[in-house]
Amino acid sequence: MGQVVSRESQGSQETLFRCIRSMPSDPDRAYNSCYSAGVFHLHQGDILTVKIPRANAKLSLSPHGTFLGFVKL
Repeated sequence: MGQVVSRESQGSQETLFRCIRSMPSDPDRAYNSCYSAGVFHLHQGDILTVKIPRANAKLSLSPHGTFLGFVKL
């Protein structure tokens, strides 16, 4: 599991970064933490997408369980 972050800009799609890890097949043991960071020049109108490449993945949206942040430099 992990995540893939991509950008769509003027009709083209680009993967910005990814974090992929092997996970146990047992859903009761399939937990992981995956950290990714990067600096990218974004343009007005860019669309960012975060995908989790695992069927039936559960995502904790609690404040202490998930973080997605952006900083304008």
